[in-house]
Amino acid sequence: METITVFLDGTELPNLGLFFKQMVADLSLTNHTLNIESFKNQINDLEWLDGAKVRISLTNGKAFLIEEDIQIRKTMLQILLSAMKDEYAKSPILVIISKD
Repeated sequence: METITVFLDGTELPNLGLFFKQMVADLSLTNHTLNIESFKNQINDLEWLDGAKVRISLTNGKAFLIEEDIQIRKTMLQILLSAMKDEYAKSPILVIISKD
Protein backbone atom coordinates (compact mmCIF):
# COMPACT_ATOMS: atom_id res chain seq x y z
CA MET A 1 0.00 0.00 0.00
CA GLU A 2 1.37 3.39 -1.02
CA THR A 3 2.10 6.03 1.62
CA ILE A 4 1.74 9.72 0.88
CA THR A 5 3.63 11.95 3.30
CA VAL A 6 2.72 15.61 3.55
CA PHE A 7 5.24 17.86 5.30
CA LEU A 8 3.75 21.13 6.52
CA ASP A 9 5.71 23.94 8.13
CA GLY A 10 3.44 26.18 10.19
CA THR A 11 5.66 29.20 9.50
CA GLU A 12 4.88 28.84 5.79
CA LEU A 13 1.13 28.48 6.39
CA PRO A 14 0.02 31.59 8.30
CA ASN A 15 -3.47 31.66 6.72
CA LEU A 16 -6.15 29.38 5.33
CA GLY A 17 -5.46 30.35 1.72
CA LEU A 18 -1.88 29.11 1.86
CA PHE A 19 -2.87 26.01 3.82
CA PHE A 20 -5.58 25.07 1.33
CA LYS A 21 -3.19 25.69 -1.59
CA GLN A 22 -0.63 23.35 0.00
CA MET A 23 -3.22 20.63 0.65
CA VAL A 24 -4.57 20.88 -2.91
CA ALA A 25 -1.03 20.37 -4.21
CA ASP A 26 -0.07 17.54 -1.86
CA LEU A 27 -3.32 15.55 -1.73
CA SER A 28 -4.93 16.47 -5.04
CA LEU A 29 -7.91 18.07 -3.30
CA THR A 30 -10.23 19.99 -5.55
CA ASN A 31 -9.57 23.69 -5.26
CA HIS A 32 -12.98 24.94 -6.33
CA THR A 33 -14.84 26.54 -3.42
CA LEU A 34 -12.30 25.18 -0.98
CA ASN A 35 -13.37 26.37 2.44
CA ILE A 36 -13.42 24.83 5.91
CA GLU A 37 -16.48 22.68 5.26
CA SER A 38 -15.32 21.41 1.87
CA PHE A 39 -11.85 20.72 3.31
CA LYS A 40 -13.44 18.70 6.12
CA ASN A 41 -15.44 16.68 3.61
CA GLN A 42 -12.45 16.05 1.34
CA ILE A 43 -9.96 15.14 4.08
CA ASN A 44 -12.44 12.60 5.40
CA ASP A 45 -12.93 11.08 1.95
CA LEU A 46 -9.70 10.92 -0.09
CA GLU A 47 -11.29 8.27 -2.31
CA TRP A 48 -9.14 9.37 -5.26
CA LEU A 49 -6.01 8.19 -3.41
CA ASP A 50 -7.10 4.56 -3.84
CA GLY A 51 -6.55 3.61 -0.20
CA ALA A 52 -3.06 5.06 0.11
CA LYS A 53 -1.95 5.76 3.66
CA VAL A 54 -1.63 9.49 4.34
CA ARG A 55 0.81 10.91 6.87
CA ILE A 56 0.62 14.60 7.64
CA SER A 57 3.51 16.06 9.60
CA LEU A 58 3.08 19.62 10.85
CA THR A 59 6.11 21.33 12.33
CA ASN A 60 6.13 24.77 13.94
CA GLY A 61 2.54 24.23 15.02
CA LYS A 62 2.49 27.44 17.06
CA ALA A 63 2.85 29.44 13.83
CA PHE A 64 0.23 27.43 11.90
CA LEU A 65 -2.61 29.74 10.75
CA ILE A 66 -1.29 32.46 13.05
CA GLU A 67 -3.02 35.16 10.96
CA GLU A 68 -6.42 33.52 11.52
CA ASP A 69 -8.79 33.79 14.45
CA ILE A 70 -7.99 31.35 17.26
CA GLN A 71 -11.28 29.51 16.71
CA ILE A 72 -10.42 28.88 13.06
CA ARG A 73 -7.02 27.53 14.11
CA LYS A 74 -8.63 25.20 16.63
CA THR A 75 -11.24 24.07 14.12
CA MET A 76 -8.66 23.21 11.46
CA LEU A 77 -6.49 21.28 13.90
CA GLN A 78 -9.57 19.45 15.16
CA ILE A 79 -10.54 18.52 11.59
CA LEU A 80 -7.07 17.10 10.95
CA LEU A 81 -7.03 15.13 14.18
CA SER A 82 -10.61 13.90 13.72
CA ALA A 83 -9.72 12.56 10.28
CA MET A 84 -7.48 10.01 12.00
CA LYS A 85 -10.48 8.58 13.83
CA ASP A 86 -12.78 8.27 10.82
CA GLU A 87 -13.36 4.54 10.53
CA TYR A 88 -15.08 4.98 7.16
CA ALA A 89 -12.24 6.93 5.54
CA LYS A 90 -11.08 5.56 2.21
CA SER A 91 -7.44 6.32 3.09
CA PRO A 92 -6.09 6.01 6.65
CA ILE A 93 -4.55 9.20 7.99
CA LEU A 94 -1.88 9.80 10.62
CA VAL A 95 -1.34 13.39 11.78
CA ILE A 96 1.75 14.41 13.74
CA ILE A 97 1.92 17.93 15.13
CA SER A 98 5.03 19.54 16.61
CA LYS A 99 4.55 22.86 18.41
CA ASP A 100 8.24 23.86 18.07
